[in-house]
This record gives sequence, C-alpha cells and structure tokens, in this order.
Amino acid sequence: MTRRQMKICRNKKIMTNETSTLNDDNAPKATMPEKKVLKRFYKNVDVVAKGDDFEIHLDGRPVKTPLRKRLTLPTDKMAQAVAEEWQAQGENIDPLSMPLTRLANTSHDRIGEHRLEITQELVRFVNGDQICYRADYPQSLIERQAEMWTPLLNWLSQRHDIQLLVTTGIIPQDQTAETLGQFEKIFNGYDAFHLTALHNIVTICTSVTIGLAAMDGFLDAQSAWAAAQVDENFQIENWGADDEAEARREQLYGELSQALTFLSLCA
Repeated sequence: MTRRQMKICRNKKIMTNETSTLNDDNAPKATMPEKKVLKRFYKNVDVVAKGDDFEIHLDGRPVKTPLRKRLTLPTDKMAQAVAEEWQAQGENIDPLSMPLTRLANTSHDRIGEHRLEITQELVRFVNGDQICYRADYPQSLIERQAEMWTPLLNWLSQRHDIQLLVTTGIIPQDQTAETLGQFEKIFNGYDAFHLTALHNIVTICTSVTIGLAAMDGFLDAQSAWAAAQVDENFQIENWGADDEAEARREQLYGELSQALTFLSLCA
C-alpha cells in the first residue's frame, strides 16, 4: 500500500467516524437532479435585489433550491455569475455545467440545514490533516514535504496562533483539545457560503490548514493544489502516472478551482 493509499484510509476513517453529512445518502441533496433531462423552460434571466441579498429570476419567477428554498445570494457579483450559468444553458439544462449554482444550493440546503454537523466534521478532520503526517523515507520526499508544508504551519501559527502537532508515518495523531477548540471557533465564524467553500477545499486537499490558507488568500488554486499533491507528484515523478489517476486529478483540480471561484464571489 502506498503512502497515498494509507493517507486516504486514515482520512476516510476520521471523516466517517460519524456519518458525513455532506456525503450521507440519507442527507438532503443540494445538487440539482442529474438523471433526467430537464428542458430549458425560460427565456429571460434576471438578477433581482431583495434587501441585502440577491435572487435569480427566470421569466420573473425566482429560482429555488432542490429543497424548494428561494435561492438568495449574498453579493451582486455572485448573483451575476450564477445568472450567467442559467443564461448559458441551451435546449437542455445541464447541472454539471453550473458549478456555482450547485455550490449555492449546497449553502442553503446542506450547510444551512446541518451546520453543526458539518462544523464538527471539519473539526474531526483536523486530526487527519495531511501536512501533519511526514514521510520517514526517502530523504528527497522528506525534504519536499518540509519545503511545501512547513511554511503553511508557520502561517497557521502566525495567523491563527495555532501550533499543530506533526508526526512521522500514518498512525493517526490527535491534536490537543485546545487546538480543536481554536479551529471550531474559526469555523463558527464563517457564514454558510464561506463554509461551503471551505468544506470543499478541505476535502479535496485533505488538509484543514491548506483550506484555511486558501480561504485567507495565502494560497491560490495552483499553490493549494501543489501543497495538496506533494506525495502524489513525488510518486508520479518516480514511478509514472496512469490515465485514470490523471483524469481524477484533473477533475479534483477543477473542483478546487470552482470552490475558490465561489469563495471569491462571497464578498
């Protein structure tokens, strides 16, 4: 088993110690239906201000989430971007071509309904943050991990006054209760839209630290991805890559970029 496979197993165990709200098949689904073809039923797409929020109207009728909530958005620029996705649809509506709409739906239907559970899920994930698990061989990988990840630990310490425990190997390293409480306080400070972005970034990058650094603007999509893929890139350089793994990496990077775009539209 490779370090990457062991790391995935460790993080999966941590994330599923209790049911993951966002991945539970019994949890409300915030994404739009994908199995049946939905014909485009509207001509005009408009952004309408409603108090401090914004809505998308299709031929004068407000867009609703899959749970039938009005899809209110926090900023005009997010509303304009979501409206562009609806306007860009052809004869049929393709949900996969509407990532911002899907993330906005998630903010209302999943994060809004299950905020406490999702916050606690992120807190549990702190114990599986990949940058806290270092290789003990070979030396070139040890040095690369230190080069990529130590600056992130330093940033976390300076920005949030949090010092994470670092270990060698893949045996789970529990952080202190004080540290977990510090992270929980940070998570509780985010609204549903920011928390949606953070959850996506963290699960893609398998690192709460990388997620927070991206949220703060310390990392952009490329640098966050590079930090998240240290082990994978090392393996590819030494043993090559297969097409299936590369396709998966491309998909994940696309999802990371979408989450960061969504984040940029939140304020």
